Amino acid sequence: MSFDGWGPNFTFCVNHACHGSELPFVFHSVGLAGLHYTAAEKELADNIVTYWGNFAHSGDPNGKSWRTSDHNLRKGSGLLDWPAYDVHSAKYLNFTTPHNEIGDHYMGDDCDFWDSIHEYP
Repeated sequence: MSFDGWGPNFTFCVNHACHGSELPFVFHSVGLAGLHYTAAEKELADNIVTYWGNFAHSGDPNGKSWRTSDHNLRKGSGLLDWPAYDVHSAKYLNFTTPHNEIGDHYMGDDCDFWDSIHEYP
């Protein structure tokens, strides 16, 4: 984030995803703290709100958007089709700047290790 989301006493969150770090993007609330989004962060916040709104409205984050009249929004909007989870492809949507990304098998090697010893931290 271009702003210090949790204040100077929470330096362990710098360059890491900390619990609740999505909240300024979900609720467009950076202005309440006198902060501002970069252009990429504004796009990210708009994307998150659209996915959540679509899900609340239709039960599908890719559903008919309450922000546009198009289904599976247009290329160039920053929105990708959020893939349904499948255990074999293990695709996921990574919310990030400058653009969201579709990935697969998030931390696959680490997960495979824990699976191999049947221990979970």
